[in-house]
Amino acid sequence: MKALKALACTLALGTMIAPAVAQNYPTKPVRIVLPSPPGGGIDTLARLFSDRLARGLGQPVTVDNKGGGSGNIGTEYVARQAAPDGYTLLLNSDGIVTNTLVFRNLNYDPFKDFQPVSILTRNTWALVVTPKHPAQTLADLIRMAKANPGSIEYGSSGLGAPHHLAAEFFQSMAGIQLHHIPYKGSGQFIPAAISGEVKVVITNLPQLLPHIQTGKLRALGAWSEKRVAYAPEIPTMKEQSLPGAANAVGTWHGLFFPAGTPRPIVNRMQSEVVKALGDQEWVNTRLLAVGFEPVGSTPEELLTDMKLSLERWGKVVKDANIPMQ
Repeated sequence: MKALKALACTLALGTMIAPAVAQNYPTKPVRIVLPSPPGGGIDTLARLFSDRLARGLGQPVTVDNKGGGSGNIGTEYVARQAAPDGYTLLLNSDGIVTNTLVFRNLNYDPFKDFQPVSILTRNTWALVVTPKHPAQTLADLIRMAKANPGSIEYGSSGLGAPHHLAAEFFQSMAGIQLHHIPYKGSGQFIPAAISGEVKVVITNLPQLLPHIQTGKLRALGAWSEKRVAYAPEIPTMKEQSLPGAANAVGTWHGLFFPAGTPRPIVNRMQSEVVKALGDQEWVNTRLLAVGFEPVGSTPEELLTDMKLSLERWGKVVKDANIPMQ
């Protein structure tokens, strides 16, 4: 009986403490761990959000870059070393789940070791060719690839990387065979496409857009439901009748706490994300200006997207017989 009374008191105390925790949170700076090196699109996104969230939270929000291992080093750090107290966040992409498809010995489980907060943004992906390539349309490229299987090279950031998976997905839909040339990252394969070392690249449109606008690359299709607002001149793959292209392919970016973070704190952070994404001036001048499409979601919706990403890319990995590393 005494044990039951003690448990009841503990539970009652917990229900009183939880709202107080959320009300007082945060009382010190918050850190966003980014599993990527400084520079690049996702680093820009992290710094934009750190500044905007600091305004709403009333505390500094810093970005801690922990790159390496295809994003696994920083992700593992949050899973294994960060306290679930609301002061360490992880900003990651769908790579948090797709990496489980291609890496054998990961020291984290994306579904058990993290508490989703919200989807921040999405990036539309696009297919581009080197400007001297004779293909002027997606249909041209597919026709040439069918005529000479394996003769057209495409670049990616390595076996099982998102760019590789997207290219495998494209090949399966178009019924073609391209030749894969792996690089160490987009800092290598995009210049390779500009120089003509590879003929095709599929990656996020914001990263490609400056090169498209200067004529260094030619966009053949955006992998989106409709034309993107910041590049309306690029036709979608869907409108070019690519089989199966009704399913948009892109990258989502989300915020995560370590598993076990109190739900009131999760809800407070999620509300600040939604508030930021509801600031239309900030969205227009900061996010859309660099190609990030605002989303905002509940923790449950982010979890659903994680499961969908695992299902979609798991099928691609299986069909393409991509070995685990």
